[in-house]
Amino acid sequence: AAWSSEDYTIIIGHRRAAAAQQAGKFELPCSVVDMTEKEQLQTMMVENMQRSDLTVYEQAQGFQMMLDMGDTVERVADRSGFSQSTIRRRIKLLELNHDSFKKAEKRGATLSDFAQLDKIEDLEARNRVLETLGTQNFNRAMQDALEQQKWQHQKAEWIEQLKKFAVEDSQA
Repeated sequence: AAWSSEDYTIIIGHRRAAAAQQAGKFELPCSVVDMTEKEQLQTMMVENMQRSDLTVYEQAQGFQMMLDMGDTVERVADRSGFSQSTIRRRIKLLELNHDSFKKAEKRGATLSDFAQLDKIEDLEARNRVLETLGTQNFNRAMQDALEQQKWQHQKAEWIEQLKKFAVEDSQA
């Protein structure tokens, strides 16, 4: 028995259909809906995002794909059941080095560990700390990066204050 034809395609429920076929059932209840190709892809993406075995990075990629197809964060949130802030945080993870991210996941890094990286403004520094995520060195690397960031902010503030009453001497 075929589960798709020239006229119909299963958009959601491929595994259920395969299980039914193995059980010898070839007629199943279904909903027939007329969809554009874009709507089919979006529906499959939303359904796929509900899987419990997806990694955080895979979720982020799925959200980004939905946005790339023209959805807004608000619409993705409505359709997927995830909050807008969760979607934005997951998408922000895509800025990080993919290989380092996968290694951190394998070392047992948690969502809260990845969320801590948001405190680091500079992407390059964030990726350096990511290298230590899931190791005993993570807290120290995080602390060092935040101290460096604080120092950079303080330095910029001092320079702005100096510009108000001092003149820069290029010879000095």
